[in-house]
Amino acid sequence: MKRRFLFSYIWALCVMVLLPGCATTAPAMPTPNAPIQAGKAVLRGRLLTPQGAVLAYRAVHLAPIYGEGNQLAYVFDAATGVGSVTDANGAFVMVNIPPGRYVFLVIASEGLTVALLDNAGTEKIWDFKADQLQDLGDAKVNLP
Repeated sequence: MKRRFLFSYIWALCVMVLLPGCATTAPAMPTPNAPIQAGKAVLRGRLLTPQGAVLAYRAVHLAPIYGEGNQLAYVFDAATGVGSVTDANGAFVMVNIPPGRYVFLVIASEGLTVALLDNAGTEKIWDFKADQLQDLGDAKVNLP
């Protein structure tokens, strides 16, 4: 009987010691209280499906717009661009955005991005000014 108890005790102790090392943690999320660099902007909001379900743990990025008038193009570069990840509630904060015009992108899957659209069904252009906070609110995104 003592051996059985001792074995159970040792096994439970090993699980308690080893199990926490196996856990993975989500990447640190920026908070609304993060310091803003002078001359930079902040964007915050929450992503939902058209049905109102939360889009949790999705990568979101801003792609700078180039060109003038009707001749516009945007370039998405995850390595150098401004981005964030939504939390469990679909909320995100992007800090220290350089002033300029951007398109808001959601990474639907590897190699597939979806732009946030305006009422006309075209990519919505965001114009960020220095030292500005823009609140996206609840944005509905239709992912494929």
